[in-house]
Amino acid sequence: MKTNVPQLIAGLALLGAAACTAPAPPPAAQPEAKPAPIAISTAADSNIAVVQAYLNGLVMADSSAVRGAVSPGFMSYETWIPGDSANVDSVFAGWQHRATTDTDQKLEKTAALSVSVAAGQKFAGDWVYYWGTYSATDKSLGKSYSVPFFCTALMANGKIYKDWTYYDRLAVFDQLGVAPPSPKTAQATKTMQMPKKISGVKNAATVKNVPTLKDPSGGKKGK
Repeated sequence: MKTNVPQLIAGLALLGAAACTAPAPPPAAQPEAKPAPIAISTAADSNIAVVQAYLNGLVMADSSAVRGAVSPGFMSYETWIPGDSANVDSVFAGWQHRATTDTDQKLEKTAALSVSVAAGQKFAGDWVYYWGTYSATDKSLGKSYSVPFFCTALMANGKIYKDWTYYDRLAVFDQLGVAPPSPKTAQATKTMQMPKKISGVKNAATVKNVPTLKDPSGGKKGK
């Protein structure tokens, strides 16, 4: 049997062309990507700038700067006792008083970070973590002191909704050479009331089950 070589070559060429032009099979369906539970906030720069303006406003006793940085319902929480919380009026009044007792107040930024916790996660919302050092001179004693601090702020609508400040209070008294005030049992047994729900505010966390700091003596006074 004779083979027509030219026709055979032409047939193979057509098969090869058909194989090359055949549509590729559709890609396999990929599972829907879930957002990371925590990531750098897309509003990190502006969030940090707001916290920086707030802290500078406190040191400078600048009411407009402080009030312009906080959202409605703002509360500030110290951490040495749960009951030590204040609204913007009380916070600013405290720093106004400090301006009469201290001089050469300075705020030095060490680092800052803003993260976003995804919706559905505990503590969802935008947060700012701010590390710095506060220094001043006590007018009555003529002594200077310096203390590192850490401030964490919950943001809402581009403003500070809640903030917590951590620092070593005893270190300040040690540097000034004075004894710290005696703790008040009534204050130490207070419970910090946190909101169960935040109405009308975007990107704000719901905080539950805040522990109560109890008097370690059980309320018994020493003899």
